[in-house]
Amino acid sequence: MQSIITKGSLVAACAAGLLLAPVSQSLANDARLIDRLVERGVLTEDDARDIREQSTPADPFPGMDYEPTDPILGDDTNIRVRNFRVETQDGKHRFGIRGRLMVDYARTDFSNSRSAGKYDTVDDQRIGRGELADYGTIIRRARLGALGLMYDNWEWQMEVDFRDDEIRFANAYLAYLFDRGRLAVGHFKEPFSLESSTSSRRITFIERATPIDAYRPSRQLGIMYETLIPDYYAAFGL
Repeated sequence: MQSIITKGSLVAACAAGLLLAPVSQSLANDARLIDRLVERGVLTEDDARDIREQSTPADPFPGMDYEPTDPILGDDTNIRVRNFRVETQDGKHRFGIRGRLMVDYARTDFSNSRSAGKYDTVDDQRIGRGELADYGTIIRRARLGALGLMYDNWEWQMEVDFRDDEIRFANAYLAYLFDRGRLAVGHFKEPFSLESSTSSRRITFIERATPIDAYRPSRQLGIMYETLIPDYYAAFGL
C-alpha cells in the first residue's frame, strides 16, 4: 500500500514536532533544522516563517527593552560548558576560563621506628628539634585565570596565583601567533629549560627537579619568542 503525504500534513507534522520538543532542546537547533528543510525544498519560506512564529515563546515581560529568556536566533556564538569556553562559529575569537588546584596529603607511620615514634628531619636545623608530623596537607598550586584568542592570531592570558600568602599574577601577556611560534609581550615565565617551561599540569612528577627550582628565574616583564613545534622547543627573550 502506498502512503501519500501532502505538503500541508508535512508542515503540520514539522510544526507539531517542534512544539512538542522537550524544553531543554535548543531553539538554535530548531532554527538550523528549519533552514535545512527550506534548503532541501521540503518547506517554503512562508511555511518556515509560520513554524518559527509558533515555536517562539511568548514575551513574559512585554515592553521591556531586554529580556534574557528571549531566544537568540541567527547567533554565531558557540558555548562549551564543559570547557568553560565561548567561541565564534568560525573559531577566530575565543574566550575561556581555566584554573588548577593541586592539594597534597601525607600520613606517616612510625610505630615500628627506634626513635620513640619520631624521625629527625630538616624542618628545624637545631639538633633534635626537627620532627615530622604524623599527617598534614598543603596546597601545592591554586590558580584561576582567563585566556582568549582574537582574529585567529592574537592570544592573551591573565592568570592569578593564590598559593602563597601574597596573591600575585602568574601570567599576564599578549602574544601574536605565527605558524610555528609565538611572540609574547607582558608578564610570563622566563625561558630556562624544557622542564621549567613545561606546565605543571604536564610534568612527570609533582614537582620539578631540585636544580631547576634552585636556579631558574622567576616570572618577569619582558618580550619573548618561543617555538610551537611538537618535536623540539626553543625560546629566547629580553
